[in-house]
Amino acid sequence: MFQTIIRTALIYFFIFLAVKIMGKRELAELHPFDLVVLLIISDMASIAMQGQGTPLLNSIIPIIVLTILEIGISQAELNHPKLRRFISGNPSILIKDGKINQKELQKLRMNLDDLTEELREQGYFQISDVDYAVMENDGKVNVLPKSKFKPLTQEDIGLNLPQEKASFILIENGEIDEAELKRAGKTSTG
Repeated sequence: MFQTIIRTALIYFFIFLAVKIMGKRELAELHPFDLVVLLIISDMASIAMQGQGTPLLNSIIPIIVLTILEIGISQAELNHPKLRRFISGNPSILIKDGKINQKELQKLRMNLDDLTEELREQGYFQISDVDYAVMENDGKVNVLPKSKFKPLTQEDIGLNLPQEKASFILIENGEIDEAELKRAGKTSTG
């Protein structure tokens, strides 16, 4: 039992480190390749946590290899657009010029109910309000409404309000955060 607890803790911290090394992109944009890597890593972690007779290195080495592959392929995608399109795919135009692209919906195995649900999640309850809708490579749908349905901006109504500034948490748990203080352009003396 104690050995299982130790193995689980080691694998937990090792997986945490691997995901941290792979970067925020993996968490923000889960593309099919990223999903496959994370599923394999989770499977390897599961084997390592349960396998009393299996050496821990039998799971750690594949996780290291997968992490290196993920980083290498991500770097290659940055420099090679054709490779990026092959691995990550292209965005899919679901609505163009206010017209539903039935062929693209069929290709994605998406029905009209799925599309209207995605549009409602973006705040558009009428398909007729939408000029363009695009499904991104990570599965998110972005919507460009028709001009008459776009939210008003300050510029639209002639307002010239001052630019808002980012907020900074300068004191946390009673301690001054020097890094945040520096980012805010302040010093602890004033």
